Amino acid sequence: MVLVGTAFKRVRTRWQSLSKQWKEECMEFLPFVVVTGCLLHNFIIKCNKPMQDDKNFECIREEDEELPIYNGEMNESGKRIRDSLANRLNRCISVIVHWRNKEAGCVSVRTDEALWELKKKIQEVIFLDANNQELVLEDRRLLGDDLPISSFGITNYVAVFRKFRVSIKKEDLLNPIYVTADNGMTVEQLKLKALNIFYGSGSYSEHCYFLQREGQEDMVLDNHLTLPSVNVDEGSALNLVFKKYE
Repeated sequence: MVLVGTAFKRVRTRWQSLSKQWKEECMEFLPFVVVTGCLLHNFIIKCNKPMQDDKNFECIREEDEELPIYNGEMNESGKRIRDSLANRLNRCISVIVHWRNKEAGCVSVRTDEALWELKKKIQEVIFLDANNQELVLEDRRLLGDDLPISSFGITNYVAVFRKFRVSIKKEDLLNPIYVTADNGMTVEQLKLKALNIFYGSGSYSEHCYFLQREGQEDMVLDNHLTLPSVNVDEGSALNLVFKKYE
C-alpha cells in the first residue's frame, strides 16, 4: 500500500489540479482528468524524464494524512465516480509505436476501440496514412480493422510497417495476381502468401517454389532476406517459379 500511495502522490505532484477540491458539478469529468494524468505520467516515465520538483512531492507527502476507516453508508456520488474511474483505467492502455526499427512515440487508446482507431492515432505520430499501415505484434500481422483492440492481445507496444502491392506471376498462368506486402516481410513470407492465393487449401511443396524478379530468370531471391533489402517495393513485378532440386 505504501508503494501505491507513493505512486499516486507522484502523479498528484506532476498534475497538481488532482489535489484541488473539485466542484460537485465538475465531478463527472474527474475520471477523464485522472486517466489522462496517469497516461501522461507513465509516458513521461518511459521517456526517462525525471520529476521536475521534488519539493512539491515532499510537501504533498508531509501534508497527507492517513485516511480513517469509514463504516457509514456508502456515498452514491462517490461510488459512481469510483466505478467510472475504474472502468476507464481498465479500458485505457498506452501503446509504444515502433517504426523503422525504433520507438517513434506513444498513443493512448481504449481496448474496446476498433483497430482502425489505433491506426488513425498512429498516423498522427509517424505521418503514415492509416490505409497504408500494417501493424505487427510479435511477428503476427494484425488483420481486421473493425475488430476491438482487446481481441489482438496488444498490451504496451506494436510495430508498424508500410504496405504496398506487388504483382506475382506463376509460370503456368497467363495473368499475374496482386499481393499486398509490407516492408517488414521477408521474401519467404511473401512467397507463402502468394502460394496461399494460388493454391488456397490445396497441397503444394513450398520448398520447391522461389521468387525471382521479372526479367532476371537466372537469379532467385533469398527467402531469408527482407523485401527492402532485395529492393522489392510498390509496383515490383515478380515471378513464382518451381525448381525441384535433386
